[in-house]
Amino acid sequence: MAVFEVVSPSRVAFMAAISARVEMLRVRYEQYKVYRRTLSELEMLDARDLRDLGIGSGDIQRLAREAAGW
Repeated sequence: MAVFEVVSPSRVAFMAAISARVEMLRVRYEQYKVYRRTLSELEMLDARDLRDLGIGSGDIQRLAREAAGW
């Protein structure tokens, strides 16, 4: 015997909104991981290495944010 469930339009909209929110959180978490990894790697460099790359110490957070797509 088959069982059918009637899904109201408001329930479909609710589930779509939940799905979109979960996807947005997943994307933000991936961006955060890129930000933290980039920040960590740049902070490990000494002043000379940063200078060789043309990066000032004050630019590290901005560059990490840009790498993450923020």
